[in-house]
Amino acid sequence: MTTLKEILSMDFFSNLQLLNKKGNLEKSLDTVEITETPDVSNFISKNAFVLTTAMAFKNNSQGLCEFIRSLSNASAAGLGIKVGRFLPNVDPCVLDLANDLNFPIVQIPTENTLGDIAHRILGYLWDNQHEQFFYSQETQQELVNLMIHGASVDELIRQLGLMTKQTIFLIDPCGNISSASFLKSDKTMPKKQKKLLEKIRPYQTEQVTNNFSFSLEDVDQTIVNAYPIQSTVYFPYILVIFNVEKMPYPLSQLVIQQGITVLTLTLYNEHKARIKQKRERKELLNYLLHHDSNKNESEWLDYKKHFPILNATYYQVITIQNSQFGNSISNNPNLDAFIYDYLLNYTQNSKHDIALFPTENIDEFIFILYERIRLTEILVALHKDMYEQFNIWLRFGIGHSVATIELLHYSYDESRRCLEEETHKQSIMIESSENSFKSLLKDIPNKDIHYFCTSVLKGLAFPKNQSEYDLRNTLDVYLSRQCEITKTSEVLFVHRNTVKYRLKKCEELFNQSIHDPDFSLQLRIALYLSEEIN
Repeated sequence: MTTLKEILSMDFFSNLQLLNKKGNLEKSLDTVEITETPDVSNFISKNAFVLTTAMAFKNNSQGLCEFIRSLSNASAAGLGIKVGRFLPNVDPCVLDLANDLNFPIVQIPTENTLGDIAHRILGYLWDNQHEQFFYSQETQQELVNLMIHGASVDELIRQLGLMTKQTIFLIDPCGNISSASFLKSDKTMPKKQKKLLEKIRPYQTEQVTNNFSFSLEDVDQTIVNAYPIQSTVYFPYILVIFNVEKMPYPLSQLVIQQGITVLTLTLYNEHKARIKQKRERKELLNYLLHHDSNKNESEWLDYKKHFPILNATYYQVITIQNSQFGNSISNNPNLDAFIYDYLLNYTQNSKHDIALFPTENIDEFIFILYERIRLTEILVALHKDMYEQFNIWLRFGIGHSVATIELLHYSYDESRRCLEEETHKQSIMIESSENSFKSLLKDIPNKDIHYFCTSVLKGLAFPKNQSEYDLRNTLDVYLSRQCEITKTSEVLFVHRNTVKYRLKKCEELFNQSIHDPDFSLQLRIALYLSEEIN
């Protein structure tokens, strides 16, 4: 970026003199215009340095003041006046106005023609532009080479930060900082990041396409320049660069645009990879639910990375739908992809065992849980975040849990049926109340269930001390882990001999082997029922 300050500091232009001390010389200077027309402000380019003899304002200081005001409003870089023939000197009232506007007035000596000054400044600007162009081409080539060799978005952002020597962030469609490059250590950076995300969010939700800038005035006077990256995602990625105007020569906006071009291609490649992964997950889900596929068993080994736990004893399906509520938009493939990416990011960062799968329907996804979790808290928080941040209304159909992967389709069908049968679209969590083991027992009095549990489990049905609780818990874990001593000890964090001792005590209490098929079934049912009614 070339400025008047740079021009006036050069020996080549040493005979040009700034007339008003408060003139802003830091403004970008992009071109030069020669004029004697009072209304030229309607036709000049932004950041133009205007040259004139002020012939039209001879003996008319007020008219010259209005001319300067119009140039300032048109974002001109400054005004160069050839003092002498038509304007012997510049009236103090003109300089006072220019100072009030921080608009620079430069005196051009009589021995120079306006054409000569214009030619020299334009020549300097063109030389700079050529150098900046060639540098931007080198930058693009360097970034393209990184992309070709498989560099990630993180690596490209770091490299762009080193090139621009400025702090850079990439904001993902969910409004989070996905990549960053810091210029230097800054204790105020956490505050800056928080304020930055607050200011960026409205632009993202409005799906802006034009560049914009703002100041982090609550933290310091950092100027933030933001560049939306056009892609197929519902909400745009936004590249953020601090204090672009301080980039060292020969860096320019051209370099930034080259960086954005390479980032756009890299993000598109990552998007295509996510589409492939999404398709694999959809095929795997179809296989898990229906075992319906043209692939042979060996081909599914590679897909196991999407769902590694195929031998658990607990599975539960939650169907998730983007419902048309309020201003939400439904049946939009880009919105569908955004919700999927958001939920995938949630599951990957969750401390719980949850897997996400897309279904055959747009705006529909499923969670598969393979451990008991506090569902209400998680689903309500997810719904709240999506609605408050993105105006997306998610609903959840909750199927009952099943004990093996082969029964997964029962939980899936239940969860979908919950949403289909619930006509009140404002409900966000709908849980199945029928077609479950619990529903089969709804007409049996609690006292009868209590009697059954006590007759089978004896004192372990409703433990009254720690010893009884330990025996019951060991028995429950042992039966749920296919009667494997090692797995039971690992879950309980006790020695294998401790497990054996406790199981022997259980058999002494029951006066029967816990491995007897009929009695083992009774034990499982009694453990489940006693927990439910307790």
